[in-house]
Amino acid sequence: MILGSMGPWVVVGGLITIDGTDDGRDGWVVIAAAAIGALAFLLWMRDRRWAILAALAAGVGIATTVYDRLDLEGTVAGIDVGKFLDAGWGLYVAMAGSASLAIAAVAAFITSNTLVKWAESSD
Repeated sequence: MILGSMGPWVVVGGLITIDGTDDGRDGWVVIAAAAIGALAFLLWMRDRRWAILAALAAGVGIATTVYDRLDLEGTVAGIDVGKFLDAGWGLYVAMAGSASLAIAAVAAFITSNTLVKWAESSD
């Protein structure tokens, strides 16, 4: 998520790139979501409910990247800007990272109860 946020999100005419964090853009939202998700995973070992926070952080990352990707297809003042703008690799990496955080959070929540039972049975 963080690497993608710092990479190019928009390529203008194949010449100019705009990174996700340029001028306070939405890449910072995805970086914050990644930090919250990482912290939630550290705390998940103590209480499985922290996996919910990680899933919410992933949702913020997914929503932000999908919105920005769809926004590239829009129009400005009646001009189809989608003809001039392409999504950069950073946007797709941030989107994939957000999706993987969501999958990991759901898996952590589901399996954490099983892990607790396994640890208790080995005592």
